[in-house]
Amino acid sequence: MMQILIIIAVGVIYMHQGMRADGFGALLARHVPSWGAVAFQIGGVLGVLLTHWIIIRLCIRLLDRRGLVAALGWSERATIGSHIALVILHAVGVLVVGWADAVRGSLPVVPGLAEVVMLLPLFAGLIGTWLINYPIEERWFAAMLSRRMDDGTPVHSLPSRLTFAVGKFRHGVLLLALPMLLIMAWSGLIDQLSGRFIQPWWVWQAARLSGVLLVIICMPLILRVVWDTIPLEFGDLRDRLLGMCARHGIGVNNLLLWRTHGAMANGAVLGLARPVRYILLTDRLLEMMATREVEAVMAHEIAHIKHRHLLFLSMSSVGSILTIGTLAGWTIESLHGELTLRDELILTVFILIMLACVFGFVSRRFEWQADAFAARHLAIDAAERGTGEPGIISANAATTMIDALQSVADLNGILPEQFSFRHGSISTRQDRLRQLIGVSISALPIDRTAARLKIAAIVLLCIGVGLAWVDIQRLNREQSGTQPRRSSTIQTIPADFSLISHSMCDHAEVIR
Repeated sequence: MMQILIIIAVGVIYMHQGMRADGFGALLARHVPSWGAVAFQIGGVLGVLLTHWIIIRLCIRLLDRRGLVAALGWSERATIGSHIALVILHAVGVLVVGWADAVRGSLPVVPGLAEVVMLLPLFAGLIGTWLINYPIEERWFAAMLSRRMDDGTPVHSLPSRLTFAVGKFRHGVLLLALPMLLIMAWSGLIDQLSGRFIQPWWVWQAARLSGVLLVIICMPLILRVVWDTIPLEFGDLRDRLLGMCARHGIGVNNLLLWRTHGAMANGAVLGLARPVRYILLTDRLLEMMATREVEAVMAHEIAHIKHRHLLFLSMSSVGSILTIGTLAGWTIESLHGELTLRDELILTVFILIMLACVFGFVSRRFEWQADAFAARHLAIDAAERGTGEPGIISANAATTMIDALQSVADLNGILPEQFSFRHGSISTRQDRLRQLIGVSISALPIDRTAARLKIAAIVLLCIGVGLAWVDIQRLNREQSGTQPRRSSTIQTIPADFSLISHSMCDHAEVIR
């Protein structure tokens, strides 16, 4: 959910840049002064935080006095609701009230600076919700502490309230916000240069694309610092995990220990190319899960690299934005003539909804393929050791991966039935693994499904690029004649945002 919210928040700023002079501020009866826009943002954030504080205090009281465990779930839903409210507040402030104009009018023209300031109230609000949630985490930690001491498992000290909130911000927000802001800063620099130097339009577009690619290449190097990682220490486990990479022909720069103070059991892949590709495993995962389960998680991450899931997710998302957005824009324009303010808003919402549907559909099936790949790896490894039947997914291999998923759910406080937009539910993934028992390792049904999705992603991207080219050419012809009737449809939502959102990193969603 946080990934989608950050994409929307930054996309709103991009959308404001492409609006006509009247903008969405025309929805108001009169112009809002700069001080009013500032007051709206600050007051709105404080109002959301006050409401969130009241709800969390109620959950804490129910938890303390009645032992109502359901209050934990209510606190999570309250947090999600507060985050959605903060993004809506940000969107209204930027597009309607004039927050973006107030910021740009009071700051020097430095690429990226205004965008960062526009997002500060949202960022402050997000951190504020996590600060308010800290007492809930204290109670969760206390409950888990007794259990870990009884089990004799490692125990981490609970980080301070500020460290906890900043950690949530680093892991949940900066993953997408940082590269998006860098791209916007680069785009702003290109806009400034294009106003000073006369060059063909394709030169500037190539420069924009180069900036996007540079961010994608360099961000893993930055994120490994932002996420507090260190190289995994030398030993049998590291050697075995690197051996798995070599066995499947996967090159990585390094295996990293992701230090979360025991707060999260998770694995992640950073980077598209070997020189900047890292596989991350959290401290809690390595401490709490059996070695065989750690191998299963590692095989799952290797599958994302082996099958190029990150690349094809990006292709399907960008292709859907270009194809659906352009066709929808042409359809609306053919019905109404010039795109009105309402049409642009409807088109933006429609593109976001369709993007979410395509992204979720493809992502969940790639997760199923990664799970199946892990089960196949375990089955082949067991057969080579003489403990499994060769050529099929054995019950033991499937069960190991099922147990690994269950451990991830238990350690992160996730209900197996709880649906994740990007990964589906744990229980659904476990059911699909059970269906693989006895299936030939060379004829897994999900591999055929994934292959068809990859072909569809390539076709969709080619169609989208072709339609976008036609749209841009038409816009250029309009600009060379009279005043342009509209902006290019593909400018409504920046496709490079979708590319950034999952081309650099793939990791399991963790609710707590």
